[in-house]
Amino acid sequence: MKKTALALVLLFCFSPALAVEKEALKGYLLPELERQPPAGLVELGRMLYFDRRLSGDGTMNCATCHLPEEGFSDGRDVSAAYPTNSHFRNTPTVVNAALRPLLTWDGRAPNVEEQAMGVIKNPFEMNINLDLLEEKLRSVPEYREGFRTALGTEVTKKAIVRAIGAFERTVLSGPSPFDLYVKGDDSALGEAQKRGLELFFGKAKCIECHDGPNFGANKLESLGLPPNPKVAEDPRRGVSMRYAARTFGETMPFGEEDDWGLAFVTGDPRDKGVFLVPSLRQLVRTAPYGHDGRFPDLDSIIDLQDKGGGTMPGKSEKLKPLGLTAEERADLKSFLESLTGPDPVVKPKLPAYP
Repeated sequence: MKKTALALVLLFCFSPALAVEKEALKGYLLPELERQPPAGLVELGRMLYFDRRLSGDGTMNCATCHLPEEGFSDGRDVSAAYPTNSHFRNTPTVVNAALRPLLTWDGRAPNVEEQAMGVIKNPFEMNINLDLLEEKLRSVPEYREGFRTALGTEVTKKAIVRAIGAFERTVLSGPSPFDLYVKGDDSALGEAQKRGLELFFGKAKCIECHDGPNFGANKLESLGLPPNPKVAEDPRRGVSMRYAARTFGETMPFGEEDDWGLAFVTGDPRDKGVFLVPSLRQLVRTAPYGHDGRFPDLDSIIDLQDKGGGTMPGKSEKLKPLGLTAEERADLKSFLESLTGPDPVVKPKLPAYP
């Protein structure tokens, strides 16, 4: 993919027409899943995804934060948390998560199954003891039969997240206008979007971080952002943040207001403020943006990038002022919007409580 990105940069520098680059752009189409999960396992995972039994008090499910009608995000600056708690990070979309090499803002989860397991047992997220969850689901005849049929096993912790992961692996976006354009429909992109495409791979240098079929989600960088003042305004955010640090064996000083990001995982102070470069696919439906949701819309994040990012130490060396004109900013925004395709899903009928 690095070779593809370099080829595109060279093509956009020296080619007079967009049509020349379409062949190289095919490297930015989403790949097919290598293996389709069994249909029975997918349906079992779909039931679990929408079932509130998966939370300690029965009020939350995966869709509490990853709502289909909100692009499998939630429209909040930070995720909904278990009652009386507060989260401190924004909800990433589940759409295309199975095709992303990195998950979660600090990159700790290698796959959708590990991500689901972490959320289910996290005290400020779904907050349920996994042994208790096993027993709750075993008490439901439909689940006992479902696990035996789909996996040939009883209800177990690993089987639960395996089923959820199977469903999430089918939550894939349909072709976006960009995809249709690359596949040969020249009318799929308007003239402003085509100019924005040139900017994305050229002057705006977006491709340096947002590369690959997901247009991101394959590396971690720092935007050089200062602490979010909302952490000080809501002490519960700080509580959750310091607890998260302790789960990695780190101790944050009381009153610390800056999310350490990757440093939670690595323990390296140089990684403070380093976060996942998010995928740009489906972004029309996933505002607000940023690891803590501080950017309410695309205009605000384009403004930050145009200025060369923030001013805090450790900022990625790739971030430099761009000097975009108002028209160029509008064209770039228009292209970014072309990366969103349909993502429908049907909610299942859940079994009644016994």
